[in-house]
Formats: sequence, C-alpha cells, structure tokens
Amino acid sequence: MILHGIELENFKAFNGKHRVDFASPTKRQNIYLIGGLNGSGKTSLVHAIILALLGRSAAGLPGMFLSGRERRRNYEDWLRASFNYQAARDGRDLMAVALTVTDDIGHTHTIRRSWWFDGRRQLEEEGVEVVPQGSRGDMQPLSGEDAERVIAEVVPRHLGELLFFDGEDVRLVAPDGRTIQVETVLDRLLGLEPIKRLVGDLDRLIEARQGEVASEDQLRSLQAMQRHLDALEADLAVKREHLRATEIEATEVQAELVRLEDMTASSLQSDAPLTVAQLRGQLEDLRRRRQEKRQQLGRGLADWLYLLPAWPALEVLLGEIETTVAQRSAVETHKLQSEAVGAFAEGLRDRLAAHGGTPPQVEEIVDVLLREQAEQALGDSFEDVHGNFELDELKLAQASAGRVLSRDLDDPRRLAIDLQELDQSIERLEALRNDFATSSDLERLVGRRYELQEVAGELTAVRSAAASAVEEVAASVHRSQQALRNLSSAFSEDTATREWLLNAASVQAAVRDYVTEARRRALDAVETTLLGALQTLYRKSDYIKSVTIDRVTYEVQARDRNGEHLSMPSAGEQQILALGLAQSLLATSAQTLPLFIDTPLGRLDSQHRHSVVRNYLPNVARQVFVFSTDEEIAGELLDCLKPHTLGQFLIVHDDLAGSSHVAADEYFGPKHE
Repeated sequence: MILHGIELENFKAFNGKHRVDFASPTKRQNIYLIGGLNGSGKTSLVHAIILALLGRSAAGLPGMFLSGRERRRNYEDWLRASFNYQAARDGRDLMAVALTVTDDIGHTHTIRRSWWFDGRRQLEEEGVEVVPQGSRGDMQPLSGEDAERVIAEVVPRHLGELLFFDGEDVRLVAPDGRTIQVETVLDRLLGLEPIKRLVGDLDRLIEARQGEVASEDQLRSLQAMQRHLDALEADLAVKREHLRATEIEATEVQAELVRLEDMTASSLQSDAPLTVAQLRGQLEDLRRRRQEKRQQLGRGLADWLYLLPAWPALEVLLGEIETTVAQRSAVETHKLQSEAVGAFAEGLRDRLAAHGGTPPQVEEIVDVLLREQAEQALGDSFEDVHGNFELDELKLAQASAGRVLSRDLDDPRRLAIDLQELDQSIERLEALRNDFATSSDLERLVGRRYELQEVAGELTAVRSAAASAVEEVAASVHRSQQALRNLSSAFSEDTATREWLLNAASVQAAVRDYVTEARRRALDAVETTLLGALQTLYRKSDYIKSVTIDRVTYEVQARDRNGEHLSMPSAGEQQILALGLAQSLLATSAQTLPLFIDTPLGRLDSQHRHSVVRNYLPNVARQVFVFSTDEEIAGELLDCLKPHTLGQFLIVHDDLAGSSHVAADEYFGPKHE
C-alpha cells in the first residue's frame, strides 16, 4: 500500500477541512518528516490514519478506544471526544477522515469515513465509502459492507498493529522481554487464524459425533487419553525447542571457536602453536633434541681429539692393509688357477687310463702340467706382517680404517650448526611463552578458547540427549494419536461413523502439523531479520551475536559475543528491541506496507538516535512517516535524514482559532528550498 494523501474534517485538533498530499516514494527517498510540538496534533494525524483504515476494528491499538464487551460504547465515546470542540460550538455536525491509497495490485482508492452528531454531540450516524480513482474513476463508489471488504483487502485488520509504532508506548515487548503479540501477529500474517478456527470446529464436531455413539465411561476414557496426548504434544514442543536452542548454541560456540582461533593465529607468528599446551610440548621436544645433539657433539669431539695424534700411523697402516689385500687377492686367484690346472691333468690321466692306457705323448703333457702346478703352488708361500689374517678379515680391517680416517672436522661442525638452530628456536618459543604470560589479550584469547572447547563438548552431549528425548516423545505422540483414533472409532458400530471419526482425527493432526511448521519457518525468517536489525541499531556492532525466539513462549532471547544472555531492562533497550521486531514482522508480510512512527527517539540516547536515523528509518519500509518533536529529529540528525526525505511538514496549532493546520515544506523553521 502506498499513501498519497490525508483529508481531515473537524477531527480532534483540526477544525474545518484540511488535506496533506505525499509524493510517491523512490528507491532513494522514502521518508516523510512531520514535525509538531506536543499538543499540536501529531498524534491526531496518526489516529486519523488508523481510523480511516480500520474503523471499529482499530479497538485496542495505541491511543484508540478499548476493546472488550463495551467496545461499541467505548468507540462512540472516543468518537464524541474526537469531534473538534470549536466545530461543535459552531453548530457543525460532520466529522470525517479520508485517505487516498494505492494497493499492491496498482488500484488507487479514496477511503472515506464520516460521522454525524446531534446538538449534544451524540453520534447519530456513520458511513464509509470507497471511491475508485484515476483510470478506474468510471466505477461506482462502494459503501457499507462492500466498502469494508475493499478496505480489508488493502490493509487487513491483522496488519494494523504493524503499521504504527509509538515510541512512548512500546507494545510489542512486555517488561519481562516476552513478545506477547508475536504469536497473534504472526498467525495473522501467515493466514493461520482461519486454519486454527477449522481445528476448533473439528474439535467440536468430533466431540459431538463421539457423544452420539459413546457412553459416558467411554467419553471419559477418550477425554483422559486426549489430555494425555495434549500433555505429550506440549512436552514434545518444549523438547524440540530445547533441541533447537541447543543446536543454535552449539553452532554459535563452534563459530566463536573458529573466530578465536583466527584471532589467536593473527596475534602469533604464522608457524607458532595456538595453545599454551602445544607451546609447552614444542619447547620440551626442542630441548630434548638439543640435549641429544650436545651428547653427539661431545662424543664426536672426543673421538676426533683421541685419533688426531695417531693419524699418520693410521694412514701407513691403511696403506699396508690395502697392499696386503691386493697381494692376498692375487695369491688367492693364482692358487685357484693352479688347482684348476692340476685337477684337469689328473682328470685327463684317469679318463685315458680307463680307455686302455695313456699314450706316451699325452703322458708327457700331463707330467708337464703337474710339474708346473707344483712349482706354482710352492711360489705362493710367503711371509708378511698380516700373514696370520684371512682375506675377509683383512678387507674388514681395510673398511674400518677407511671409516676412521674419513672422519674430519665436518662432523662436529654440522652438529654445532644444528645446536645453534635449536637454541634459536627455543629462544623464540620461550619469548612467545613469555608473551602469553604478559599479554592480557593473548591470555584472554587462550583462556576463552579453553572454556569454549569445554562448552562445545558439553553441548555435544546435551544435543545428543535432547535429540534422543525428542525422538522418544515423538514416537509416544504418534502411538497415542493412533490409539486415540482407534479408540474413538471403536465406540461406534456404524462403519461410516468410524471412518468419519478416523478421517477427522487425521485431518486435525495434519492441520496442526502444518500450523506448527508454518510458524517455525516464519520464526526462522523473523530471527534472521531481527538479528540484522538489532546489530544495525545497537551502537556496538558485536554487542549482539545471536537472537532466538522461543517456539513455545515466544520470548526473544539475545546473546552477546561470549554467548551470554542479554537482558534489556532499560526503556531505550526495550524500544530498540521493539523497533527491530516491528521491522522483522513487516519483512515477513507479503504486502507492501507503510510505517508510521510516532516519537521514535524519545527513549534513546544520542548514539542510538544516530543509529536509528542513519540505518533504520531509510530501510524499514517502502514509506516511512516520522512524527517528531523539535528536540528529536533536529540538527545533525536532521541533516542525516535529509537525503532520504521526500517531504517535510510542520503541524502548527493556532490557539485563537482553536485549530491546527499542516504546513507543507516547513519543519521548525523557515521554508526549505
């Protein structure tokens, strides 16, 4: 809905006829600033808008007549008091309010309500009409119930409480923080009230059918089972809410842990440990490795110093061993060859003898071979300093001597370099440990991480237990629902009646499940929007980290960055919460709605006033009508609001004429250019 203009005639402070026109809002400009001193008629203008849109249905809204059994009488008394005193003295009998609006379909109407009074200011007659405007001007005006139907389509009654916010009468939030209107407003926004009436009608129909076919004892059994089922469903709702709250808290704790890890990592070096325990463990490991290196260095230096005087003798000894190994290898090779020659000659002789004797020529050759082999074997015998060692032993001695002689200053030098690097690492980590001990920020970060790790572990266990409890109670509810349906149908011998009772109970259960799920989804959206609104409104951006609305009590619960519950006892905090809640509920509505805010900053301090003016008012709705005194939107706040302001108006009261009027393009000062 877009509001284009207001007309008043003899209404409250406005004597005679008055009209105020509003330019259509744009993406950049959507605020209409209406100023007025106390008693000038700001609230009268708000009441005129409420009365034009809702008529008798405005009962119970801020500043309007009371609802209840005496609503009609209260309504007439309120109207009589609203009839301008000077107009009544002058003998006029008409009071009227009218609005020109465009609905979400694009149709423009003028909604007009009129009341006529007799000479004693008693209400004689009232009327309502809707006059189509623009291209639809050829349509006939509607009156009475037809007009009311059109008005209800433009602004349904259940949206009335969302259109108006009175900063001096914070209605959406009770003193204990419970949002007592949220459930009702949300059900109206979602169109759940007719569905809830359907559930109630089914209750009555089922009870009537049961009363026709069941005895008193059977009815008492049914009622007892129904009470048991109601208790189980209530318990299930509580347990589901507890599980949801636990899951939200666990998610928030985990997110906070990640944030603290990032903060700690940025406070330390990139390769540094993130906890005191890890820091201590790394220091102990480095010290152990340093001790091992020191021991290795000590042994290496001792060996090197011990072998240094014997170095020349070791080199001579190695040379001798290498010569002996070479000679012994040659002797071994020669010996093997000699043995092979002898074996060949002997074998040849034996084979020839087996075939009738050895020819003289061959015998001569064999004798030569055997003689050469014997001479060669005699030449292999020699004495040397290593003659008592086998060849394998000599080669082992050669390898050992080579390893000893290959050791030089590189071994202790490398060990010394390793030790120096270890000492530097130990010094850096010890300095880091001292930073932990002396830096309060780091100490708090690490301490908080330990606390949250413990909380996360506890929440995991609580969440698991809560999920099990929900499953158990849900199963009990299902069994009880089935048992109740079976028991209800069993009392009737008529097959059609039994089937009807079973179907009615099934429909009733399905509708209740739908209502619960619709509320849950809507509340999820409201929570998200409310958190963003409150974070924007509060002067500390990290003051509020999460917001939840209890699915059973509809209590708003806010938590700070440490996960602690925030209480909001002050009037200013209550107003901030109510502003955020109004924005969240408006966002939930599928209809485009203006917002009328009376005395928006009265309870707020200067910092929160700046936050509301800069961040809230330009973004809360398509059209925002702000009613302010000269001390609210003024000075710097007025300058902040100007870029978003589409119109400025000043309500001025003339004491002599006994009437107020609205001056366009003025606001507590000379005319604005």
